Amino acid sequence: MRALLEETLVGAGYEVVSAVDGRQALKEYRDKAADLVIMDVFMPNKDGFETIIDLRKDFPDALIIAVTGRPPMAHVLPVAKRLGAVEVLQKPFEPKDLLATVHRVLKRD
Repeated sequence: MRALLEETLVGAGYEVVSAVDGRQALKEYRDKAADLVIMDVFMPNKDGFETIIDLRKDFPDALIIAVTGRPPMAHVLPVAKRLGAVEVLQKPFEPKDLLATVHRVLKRD
C-alpha cells in the first residue's frame, strides 16, 4: 500500500519520503518536516494513534491524513481525527480520492 501511495503521489508531482513505521516516520519528520503526513492507523512498532499524538505534541501544525482498511472498525478513523488527523480515508480508496484529499488538506494552509 505504501508503494502504491508513493507512486500515485509522485505521479501527481509530489515529493515523497516514506517510512516503514511510526518510529521511522517521526525520525524523518524531525529531520525534515513535510508539508503533509499520510499514515496508516495500524503500523508495526508505533501505531498511527501514538504517532499522531507525538506529532501533535512536537509539531502542532502538522497536517496529517490517517488511513485504515481494517474492518469493521468504524470507530478507528473518528478517533484519529480527535487525536489530530485533519482528514481520514477508509481503504480501499481510489487514487483520485487520495489526490483530492491531499489537495484539499494542502489548500488549508
